[in-house]
Amino acid sequence: MVSRFVRVGIQKERAEEGRSVVDDDTRMRFEGRWQEMRGRIKEAWGDLTDDDLDKTEGKWDQVVGAVKRKTGESVDAVESRLRGMMD
Repeated sequence: MVSRFVRVGIQKERAEEGRSVVDDDTRMRFEGRWQEMRGRIKEAWGDLTDDDLDKTEGKWDQVVGAVKRKTGESVDAVESRLRGMMD
């Protein structure tokens, strides 16, 4: 098991690199609800095609990257919106 201190360090490093910093619980809930989330994502970011979403295979980091590439939004902004969609 990874200590909280190590997880915080990893998240800080990822944030500095512009990579996803979402916790494992959120990632697992997102990936488990992929079909539902897929529709919400298409509504929120209409520029994404079915092909774009298929390539992500429902993986959190891949979805965040695809949205970032298509829209130019920051990782933080994309993750914040995705978290809001899950509530």
